[in-house]
Amino acid sequence: PCGILVNTAAILRPGALENLSLAEWNSVLAVNLTGYFLCAQIFGRQMRTLGRGSLVHVSSIAGSNAQGQSGAYSVSKAGVIMLSRQLANEWGPHGIRSNVVSPGMVITPMSQSFYDTPGVTERRAAVVPMRRVGMPQDMADAILFLASDRASYVNGDEIMVDPSLHQGGRRCLRPAWRCCSAISSSNCEGTKGASTAPWALNRCSARRPGSLTRVFSPQLASCSGPVSTGSATLSR
Repeated sequence: PCGILVNTAAILRPGALENLSLAEWNSVLAVNLTGYFLCAQIFGRQMRTLGRGSLVHVSSIAGSNAQGQSGAYSVSKAGVIMLSRQLANEWGPHGIRSNVVSPGMVITPMSQSFYDTPGVTERRAAVVPMRRVGMPQDMADAILFLASDRASYVNGDEIMVDPSLHQGGRRCLRPAWRCCSAISSSNCEGTKGASTAPWALNRCSARRPGSLTRVFSPQLASCSGPVSTGSATLSR
């Protein structure tokens, strides 16, 4: 029987909610949220037989910091966090723990081409207090901790692996589609009263107010080594 499950599959279909099709909405929720539920349900039955188990779900800081123009992505990641809490509540009495890892800025195979753009990595690192962008191993280490017995009294919790970015590393706060080439409040238009997720801060080709451009790249954990991409089990 399975004793550990890591849910980390995710897709992105960017777009404004105003024009997002039902098909795009459903496709993201099907993978990012429903897929997690189904895997938890199936493997959870095996864990109940064992009388113990650990579920680790990979969400995103987009789950608690709404990201404009990301379609259903932020909604799905917020759902993952609440799904984990409900699982922790219902299955805790059976010895099963459920926790979340929420990555911040991370270089993964999905986002690698974005970071290959000259200057992007440096600009993003500049807004992180630790002055570096995360790597898959950073996420894997947090996942392994929550999956292990060292976290045996941690349940229904969330670890944000974002080096305090969500606590004050943000600059240039404004709608994601109004971007600038330098991460500096002095170079941004329309910042007053606006807000956006921190990973939307990067270079874009259009600076005209109201010009829409896909400037974001949500960070999805794609762990190497003992943790595999997709909804899969993690052996001890």
